[in-house]
Amino acid sequence: MTKQTTTLANADNTASQRRWWYKLDIARHLGFIMGMDDKGVAEHFRSMLLALAQGERGINVMADKMMDEADAFSERQRNAGFIGAARRHGTVPENAPPSIRREIEKSLAASKPKPSGEGGKKPQAAQKPSKRKGAGGEAGDKYAELYSCPPDELPDLTVEFCEDEKPRQALAFYRSALDEVGADNYRNALSRFIGSVNAGEETPNRGATFTKHYLKPIMNNKK
Repeated sequence: MTKQTTTLANADNTASQRRWWYKLDIARHLGFIMGMDDKGVAEHFRSMLLALAQGERGINVMADKMMDEADAFSERQRNAGFIGAARRHGTVPENAPPSIRREIEKSLAASKPKPSGEGGKKPQAAQKPSKRKGAGGEAGDKYAELYSCPPDELPDLTVEFCEDEKPRQALAFYRSALDEVGADNYRNALSRFIGSVNAGEETPNRGATFTKHYLKPIMNNKK
C-alpha cells in the first residue's frame, strides 16, 4: 500500500523567502537620523536602499531590521500555508519545516473523530471540510487559504476576497489574467494585496484596486 504524501507548492522549508515588501517606520528612521547633517542623512538612506535592493545584511543597521521584519512576516505566511495544506489534505506536507510539524500533527490529531464516550453516546461524525474555507477571517487563515489553494482556484479565491459586485465578470477577468501572468506571479500579487489590506490600506473597491495596482503592472510587463 502506497502512503499518500502532500507537498505544498510555492513554499520551501528554509528561512530564505523572497521579500516582497518592507515596512517603513517613519518615526524609527527620524529618531535614527536625528542630529545627522545633510550628508549623513543622504548616506544613511543611500546605503539603506542599496542594502534592501541587494538583500544584503551588514550594510545598514536599519535595513537589517527591515529585512528581519520582512522575513518574519514571510515565515508567518509560509507556515500558515503549510497548516492550510495540512487541513485540506489531512496529512503533514513533506516539505513542512520542523518548527511547525509538531503543531500541524497536534492540529490533525485534534480534528479526528473521538471514540464513543460514557453513556453509550455515539461519536459525532467528523465534519467534512468544504472545498474552500473562504478568504475571510484572521490573516493567518487568509494566507493559509492562499498558499494551499490550487492554481485553477485562485480566481475564485480572488472573487471571494475582493467581494466583487459582478462576480461572474470578475471571475472571467481573473481567469484570463491568471493565464496571462502565470500562477506564481498571480499568487504573489494576491499575497501582497491581502497583506496591504490587512495592514489597513483603504480599498473601497478591492477588485479595482487589486486589478489596477497589482495585476495590471505584471500584465503590462508581460507584453
